[in-house]
Amino acid sequence: MHPRKIYPNLVLYYRQAVCGLVLLLAGVSITVAQPNPSYSIDSLQAANKFKQGQELFAEANYDSSLTLLSQAANYYEEAEKWSRLAESYNLMSTNYRILNQLEESESLSRNVLEILDKPSLEQPVQRAKALNNLSLIETDRSNFQTAIALLDEALEVAREPVVPAHMRAMILGNLGSVYDEQGDFERALEWYSKGINLLDNNGSQDERKQLAKIYNYAGVTHVKMGRFEEALQFYNKELEINLDLFGSSHPSVAGGYNNIGGIYYRSGDIGEAIVYFKRAASSTELTFGENHPRVGLIYNNIGACYYEIGNYSESIKYLKRSAEIKKETQGADHPDLALTYNNIGSIYTEMEQYEEAIDYLNRSLNIRIRALGENHPVLSNNYNSLGLLYLETERFEKAIDHFTKALSITEETRGPNHPYAAEAKTNLAKSYRMKGDYSKALMHLKEAEKSLSLENGSDIEFRYPTYAVDVLNEIGKTLHEEFKSDPTRGLNQLKSALATYTRLSELLDAMQNKFLSEESKLLVSSRSHEIYESAIDVSYDLYNETGNQKFISDVFFFSEKSKARVILELLNDKKAQKYAGVPDTLIAYEQDLREQLSGVQQTLNSRLSSSGSDSPVDSLQSSLFKLHQELNKHIEMLSKEYPKYHSFKYKTDVPDLSRLQKMLRTEDLTLLEYFYGKKSTWAIVLSKENINVVPLPHLSNLNEAVSEFDRAVSLKEDANYRSLARKFYTNLIEPLEKHIHTEQLLVISDGPLNLLPFEALLTDEIQDSENYSDYPYLLKKYTISYLPSVSMSAFVSNEKENTFRDTFAAFAPVFSGKKIGKLPSVASRNNWGALPSTRYEVEEIAEVLEQERSLWTRITGDKSTRVYLENDATESQFKSTTLQNYRYLHLATHAFASDTTSGRAGIAFHPESGSQSSEDGILYAEEIYGLNLNNELVVLSACETGTGEVRTGEGIIGLSRAFQYAGADNLLVSLWSVEDRSTARLMISFYKQLQEGVKPSIALQLAKQDLVESYSYAHPGYWSPFIFIGN
Repeated sequence: MHPRKIYPNLVLYYRQAVCGLVLLLAGVSITVAQPNPSYSIDSLQAANKFKQGQELFAEANYDSSLTLLSQAANYYEEAEKWSRLAESYNLMSTNYRILNQLEESESLSRNVLEILDKPSLEQPVQRAKALNNLSLIETDRSNFQTAIALLDEALEVAREPVVPAHMRAMILGNLGSVYDEQGDFERALEWYSKGINLLDNNGSQDERKQLAKIYNYAGVTHVKMGRFEEALQFYNKELEINLDLFGSSHPSVAGGYNNIGGIYYRSGDIGEAIVYFKRAASSTELTFGENHPRVGLIYNNIGACYYEIGNYSESIKYLKRSAEIKKETQGADHPDLALTYNNIGSIYTEMEQYEEAIDYLNRSLNIRIRALGENHPVLSNNYNSLGLLYLETERFEKAIDHFTKALSITEETRGPNHPYAAEAKTNLAKSYRMKGDYSKALMHLKEAEKSLSLENGSDIEFRYPTYAVDVLNEIGKTLHEEFKSDPTRGLNQLKSALATYTRLSELLDAMQNKFLSEESKLLVSSRSHEIYESAIDVSYDLYNETGNQKFISDVFFFSEKSKARVILELLNDKKAQKYAGVPDTLIAYEQDLREQLSGVQQTLNSRLSSSGSDSPVDSLQSSLFKLHQELNKHIEMLSKEYPKYHSFKYKTDVPDLSRLQKMLRTEDLTLLEYFYGKKSTWAIVLSKENINVVPLPHLSNLNEAVSEFDRAVSLKEDANYRSLARKFYTNLIEPLEKHIHTEQLLVISDGPLNLLPFEALLTDEIQDSENYSDYPYLLKKYTISYLPSVSMSAFVSNEKENTFRDTFAAFAPVFSGKKIGKLPSVASRNNWGALPSTRYEVEEIAEVLEQERSLWTRITGDKSTRVYLENDATESQFKSTTLQNYRYLHLATHAFASDTTSGRAGIAFHPESGSQSSEDGILYAEEIYGLNLNNELVVLSACETGTGEVRTGEGIIGLSRAFQYAGADNLLVSLWSVEDRSTARLMISFYKQLQEGVKPSIALQLAKQDLVESYSYAHPGYWSPFIFIGN
């Protein structure tokens, strides 16, 4: 986790005029019809024009609304129908204010007041509207006291019995919004409450509109107070009303999506936040165009999400576009622009581009001071961001000065228990820790923890969990550093640090379980990895100081906590539904939703990747969003209605060591678990009798080294390969061998090590030689299999009781002389050729497996194998086959892995014949998640089926993960492109060993050794890419 540096736009969307919404909107230039003496309409036509203008206004079609209203006003002025003219001007004024044309808006409102000053023209409703409009204009100009005076006058007028309740409620709500702008949040809430009490949720349409607006106000204010759960409740109430009144494409609904996205952002559920922000942006662009302040506002929020994900270039792109829009439409001194400048500066700090950072941060601070004064609540964000820049550049005193200012402003304007106060205290503590003043650091951290803790709550219950993570992590670091600065003081600091990290682990589990989005869960896993590195370091120091084996167990606990937690939750979810009494109808409903999501996503991806395609995608994005919402609601309902389901799904236990060691005794196996952190590398060696932790040499450039190794092997750059193979062996295996007493290894990799085939490492030096059969490969010494985590091994081994009707199903499209069909650009399909050896491969394997059939099956001619070749090996045939009936499922084809998103990894099938099929010939990873497999082994005899995006804390996100979720017990996959003839030989040899009763991991080792002993395929480029993932 890192201190908060990026801030979303969470603003009042509705500073309200009477007839509708005023949305902080600007920049749409329109031409309004002016009074024309030669143009005349009668009274009935004028009334119709006015009514149509009202309707267009309600639909947010402001330019057309103004055109019709000005025509109606032209008639009313000529006819001296003053009350109707005042009504027309009021609505026109509202339109202009929405479009940020404040001078035109003010002029019309003042014209209304002049008209109503005429003798015997009592119109309290229109007078209240005009005063309200003028107050909103002054609020936009930050003239808050003038705005309050106008609203007080409007409220006095609105006491007349003829003024409806929703208008009085509107004025009360606007009064609250002005106090909110000034930072007086409690007073703002008081005014909102008065407005809500005047309204009925089952009342007229006007009352319900007004109620939604005040709910919006209350949500914004609660956000500013740090009360996110209360804010989400108000936003959901607002969204429910607006969806019912206006439908999904109205600006008020887009505003609701944006604000709900903001809540998820602040709660740390970034994946869910970006879904809502992008939905808001899409709807807003359709309504107002791309150069509109509200679009700029949402772009700021999307940019903030990309920062959290770690995609700084995309974040800067959105934020700079946001700044351009805001500057063009709102001016160079608008506070909204200052927020985006602050965010851009914070990202430049993170990127260590300090000159650019200080420029943007100072611009932001100066704009806000000029516009809002020197003690406005939002200035705490500016001082915090500047403080972090000074901290990064080790100017500690300036950092402390700025964090102190941030804390002072926050406590004065928002109270001592606001999360921004905890944030400032945490940053102050970090400054003092880096200076070596541990007592001051801990003092601030204890205050921060206390301000976030719930009264009568447990040790891991906090008001704002994302802020609590930063606080607890900083406490752990400070205690550990304090011990290292003076070890003679005893072990209290170390033990307290370990207790803190144990609490933090529980908190991270609780947060991850609460998040809806898988992307957010993956982010928690990624960010927690650094925390677990610190926890491992503390545990090992305690072991060194005490010799107590318990602390070695703690190292294993934290290492396991850092691995594959998201896929474990997904697997637990499937198990939970089965064993927690969830009705089949609900399970089927969820499966249907997931299939619909997959189908829409696939169609959307296809359109987005089509070169030169101008196909509209908004309807697809809208469908995707609705399905996403429906699935989330369904999952939340299951958690509430079926408690056993919830407890089963979110079971986060680490496997018991004694149970694991019993399994190792049975299997004659040694487990090697690696942890690769930012500053350290560790190995845990678990045998049937002992557990040992070994610190390893740390390679800071491991990503590049593994990529270089894979490239050297695949391209036969032998000198480079030999050098790297020795280096990896001496760093990763040799220091552990005194603890290894078996020939079978189960490797739990971490980070880039997931892409390293250990079998190709060299156990000894070798001179320049092309006699690859004589190389001292690790393959010759050990049988090696892989798993994402030990927890996954325990899960798989206990959950399956497989009974199979048939033995083997294979799909081999071959592609002999055929065009493969439409392929996404990411797949590089133009480089794919025919695979003639795959026909031989699958037919020979089927023959091997058929040899052991019973006499009865030989007599009847029944076969336990099924091979689909060429135009029979289609995607539709694959999906329609009852795949779970087969012990072995084998795919011999082309495949591709995306390095950016698991959803774009895929496996190629033969193009469908005819135009009736809806399948595109590619089985994407997101489609595989929807399969119902039960196979003992899935073999992906294709390129890149074991690779994908390596996510810190989760492992490889790609095809292998998708098949594991779909139900495959074990997998045989490849890490890079492979040659089809050598692959055919390896696969046939592998299945022959299986047929003789050899375990899959040993069968693969023997098949690889068969290639090594051959002359043609001894080079590791032919056999090392294939790895066995399983128990």
